[in-house]
Amino acid sequence: MPLYNIGRLLEKNNLSVSRRYDSTTEDIARLLAKGNQLIAVIDNTQLLHDLAEDTTQPNHAVAISSISIESDEIILFNPYTEEELTTYRLSSFVKAWAQSNHYIIVVNTTDRFIYEPYPICLDDVQLDDDLTELQEAIAENAHEIWAKARTDQGWTYGPERNDQKKETPDMVPYCNLPESEKLYDREMAMQTLKLVKKLGFEIKKKM
Repeated sequence: MPLYNIGRLLEKNNLSVSRRYDSTTEDIARLLAKGNQLIAVIDNTQLLHDLAEDTTQPNHAVAISSISIESDEIILFNPYTEEELTTYRLSSFVKAWAQSNHYIIVVNTTDRFIYEPYPICLDDVQLDDDLTELQEAIAENAHEIWAKARTDQGWTYGPERNDQKKETPDMVPYCNLPESEKLYDREMAMQTLKLVKKLGFEIKKKM
């Protein structure tokens, strides 16, 4: 099952669900302390047998009940076992959890929900120089998609943004946008390409 499908049933029951890569054990402790419920995606074989070698992909979801970093313990509801709750070594859990890039689903069940944006850290991802053309194409196409949607909604060009008249100075070809907006589009394109690489996908141009 794709990772993004985990938690969909909870969403359908009107619960607030967010998904995070690159989480830490400190994040788990903090989120549990705030009353959130957490689901982690792991390699269950790695967790149960504490294998020395990593397998290729995550294959299981567990609910996190509590964590003690000091005691190297984590208590999970693991559907694979017959017990309601099971205590595991935290170090074993972290190794199994690494297979999903430390992916968790945060389920808010409290009335004091505060949204915390948590973009995936991409600082360690380097892009090849030959992706510059693709980056520029994504940036320009994003503007074209935006402009087409605005056109369909009745927006036209105007020297200043006017919501009542549906006019905007951005209704121009990409090359005529202010440099600041083109830089923003390029940055979003670059971050998208980095995300693709971070999650293990590969982009190759047909020759």
